[in-house]
Amino acid sequence: MEDRTITGQESLGLIARMIQNTQRRFERYAGMPFVIWGYSTVLVSVAVWLLVTRTGNPDWNFVWFGIVPLGAAGMFITRKSREKTVTTYTDQLVGYIWKGVGFTAVLVSIASMFGLVTQILFIEALLINTGTAVTGMAIKLKYVAVMGFVGIVLSFALPFFNGSWYQILVFALIVAVTMVVPGHIMNAQGRKLNSKDS
Repeated sequence: MEDRTITGQESLGLIARMIQNTQRRFERYAGMPFVIWGYSTVLVSVAVWLLVTRTGNPDWNFVWFGIVPLGAAGMFITRKSREKTVTTYTDQLVGYIWKGVGFTAVLVSIASMFGLVTQILFIEALLINTGTAVTGMAIKLKYVAVMGFVGIVLSFALPFFNGSWYQILVFALIVAVTMVVPGHIMNAQGRKLNSKDS
């Protein structure tokens, strides 16, 4: 087989096709992680708010750590039903973004238990929404990036609720708007792509 150097135009075309393929696959399949982690966060947020406000016991804040097993279980269940595809660099990049966000979010949560971090929901909201914005830019889905930036701006409302348990509900609302909504939009686009391809 003859080795041949590809031209600059062919190289750009190849890169564009790789981004387009990742984008199509992201629209088809990656709406679920947004939905799963978004709903897990919202569900746990509401549970913490109900438990703490009904009992007056702040120890119920440990329920926040339920986001990780709940989200991981949802990811495991849905991953088994997805078709296997080739992993591209962009797919890996998105994975690295969310591993970094997740690790930092857990670390910040642990640090807050020792009083090393205050305004935890504000920091967590900034982390989550920065992850959403960067993901949207990486995969060139403008509405995902825009929702991430909207979430970053909305996060600055959280300090105004400092000292009030309503801050938890505001946090849940921000996550719903900036993760659950884009996830459902991606899933809807994925259904359209599936119907066109079949």
